[in-house]
Order: sequence, then structure tokens, then C-alpha cells
Amino acid sequence: MPRQQKFAMTLRAWATDAKKQKAAVRGEAAGILAEALTVGNRFGPGTPVKTGRLLSGWTVESRDGQRLSVGTQGPKGDVRDRPDQQRARVPRWIQRVRVMARLRDVRIFTEVPYAQYVDEGHPTKRQFITKVRNNWGAIVRLAQRRVKMTGRIDT
Repeated sequence: MPRQQKFAMTLRAWATDAKKQKAAVRGEAAGILAEALTVGNRFGPGTPVKTGRLLSGWTVESRDGQRLSVGTQGPKGDVRDRPDQQRARVPRWIQRVRVMARLRDVRIFTEVPYAQYVDEGHPTKRQFITKVRNNWGAIVRLAQRRVKMTGRIDT
């Protein structure tokens, strides 16, 4: 095999691995972000309430229109679950966010109208959204380290 063909094959393999690595980092970062917003980690204290509309109101949406929500809401926004079911749903949602973000670009948001007021005025977890937003660079760096350490680059 000529050197040029060998080099081209090596370059294509490297480009494929780089794309897989980027997808893995994106998925891991989205999972860390979702965890920081809901249950809390070192990048954010999590949603101040453990049940209810604010916790169940987190949604991840992709550019192609796919959506995942933490909880199910009734017509008036009330959560149709018991609190223990709501808490159990969050880790599964975080894992689904991770998988979805590896496959496509996503954004995580809430449409709960009073989220900003809770963010600005909660007595113990003030600015829980702002802290996560300000830690985005550190979240990405941790995701890069995790992906590199585990070697998880396959999709």
C-alpha cells in the first residue's frame, strides 16, 4: 500500500475518533449539567425543592425537536406523581440526557415561570442556576477528563 493511501486511512481514522470523542464529551457535560441543575453536585446546589413543578419542569431539547422532561405534568402544571417517584425519576432522566446529547446538540431549560424568582431569592440555594452557568467551563473540563480517563469514545 502506498504511503499516501496509508496516511489518508490513518487521517480518516483519527478524524472519526475525534468526532466520537467530541460526542462523548458533549454527552458527559450535559449529564453533569443536568445533575447540577436537579439534584446538585460540586458545580451547582441543585433545584431547591425536591418535588413539584420546579423539579419536574426541567427539559432537554435537541435541534431536531426531540424533548425529554424530568416529570409528567397535568393540564395545570401539577405533578401527577408521589414525591418518592419524582426523586427516583431524576437519575434516569440525567442518564437519558447524557445519551441524547452524545447523539445531537441539546439545550437544557425550564419553562416554570417562577424559576428566576427562586434562583434570586431562595434562602439556602440562592442563584442555583447562575452558579451552574458560571461553572460551564469547569463542567466541560471535567467531562473531557472523564472521557479521556475511561476511554469512552465509542458511540
